[in-house]
Amino acid sequence: MKKRCVDVKIQLAHKTEHLLFNYLTFDFFRRSEYGNVLVLGNPPILTLLILAPYVLSMELLYFKRRRFFARIDKHIAAVMVLTSREDTFYVSSLAVAPEYRRLGIATCMLRFAQGEAQRHGKKWLKLSVLKANRPALKAYYEFGFILDRERKRGVWLHKPIPMTQGATTSAGYRKS
Repeated sequence: MKKRCVDVKIQLAHKTEHLLFNYLTFDFFRRSEYGNVLVLGNPPILTLLILAPYVLSMELLYFKRRRFFARIDKHIAAVMVLTSREDTFYVSSLAVAPEYRRLGIATCMLRFAQGEAQRHGKKWLKLSVLKANRPALKAYYEFGFILDRERKRGVWLHKPIPMTQGATTSAGYRKS
């Protein structure tokens, strides 16, 4: 049964939750259908050896970026990073816990990202995804993303954001 977005509470991760965010991103991807490719198999020792450097490197990479949790009741069901650049919001590390997949939670996260883009006067929502991640590609195309460019193992997708009245520019000024 699909979750309604009102059942999914999307919240900005507090600074005290950043390491938890990084760990969950790693864990959700590791437990996905494509996780074995991402971490070279699934031996526990190898996973542990990769985990600490991954969590710390993500902290450096995401230092100034906005990280979000999607919660259902008290459980973290998904994570996402939004990065603002000029006229675009970039979605990255959108990951849904395996036990919450195919419930529409990624779509709720994308709706939230689109709303944030509109609120900040952005023209585009962009993301990249592995070609092998067919469920994610299907969800992104159904949400209205369009192929931007293709790489060897992945694709970049974009979606135009309709401007709403009362949106602000990236400098914080209201659009007229």
